[in-house]
Amino acid sequence: MKKLFSMLTLLCLFAVQLSGQYNVKAMNMGTDVPGKNFIKTNLTSMLLKNFSLQYERALTKTISASVSYRFMPTTNVIFKDQISEYIDSEDDNIQNIIDNANISNFAITPELRFYMGKKGYGRGFYIGTYYRYANFDFDNIHAEFETDEQETVNIVASANVTSHSVGILLGAQWALSRHICLDWWIFGPHVGKGTGIAESLPSPALTTEEQDAIRDELADLEIPETDITYEVSSNRVGMTLKGPWAGIRAGISLGIRF
Repeated sequence: MKKLFSMLTLLCLFAVQLSGQYNVKAMNMGTDVPGKNFIKTNLTSMLLKNFSLQYERALTKTISASVSYRFMPTTNVIFKDQISEYIDSEDDNIQNIIDNANISNFAITPELRFYMGKKGYGRGFYIGTYYRYANFDFDNIHAEFETDEQETVNIVASANVTSHSVGILLGAQWALSRHICLDWWIFGPHVGKGTGIAESLPSPALTTEEQDAIRDELADLEIPETDITYEVSSNRVGMTLKGPWAGIRAGISLGIRF
């Protein structure tokens, strides 16, 4: 994280220097050229405990490039009651995950935008194409299994999920003043692939009957279009999932322009 913020800081300083040189030349020519650099934060994502920073640079009148960094510090599952009502699952393990799991994540998103309007230089309607790398960490995942003797086995696991996806973003950006901008991400679907790895290191060690109960539960687990592999021993329970990934970018960002 520190390396990424250092890189963004250097980019911003470099952009400020370029912008200053460009504007001095423009003033000497008697023209008023708008600032080509934008630093923005997504206001709506804060409702989901996500915090973001985006740097955008206008390369030409109609094309710009940007990079975004989004992170969520470790937190409980938000909107627990609403999620429980929506899924309406009779699986106690799913409800235990919702009630007890902790989640954190970050994502890095480079993007190329094409502005359609006449004003340009980061103003008006745009179509963007982007790549996103996302990383999610989960811990304190509680799961229960029943043996043939009707005994309950409790394990606590942690998991990591990574994804690579590409997408298209439709949006619009306005200059609220000379140095303030508003960026509306109207609709930005993305698709790709994801990999999830979950692990539990039970203590005390699992008995043979407990291992069999966990294997039976994992063998019955089915997720469409997803490859699932697992390994169960007395001291470790591991599972790997590989399958499609999809999401949507949307929100409203406020920023400065220079």
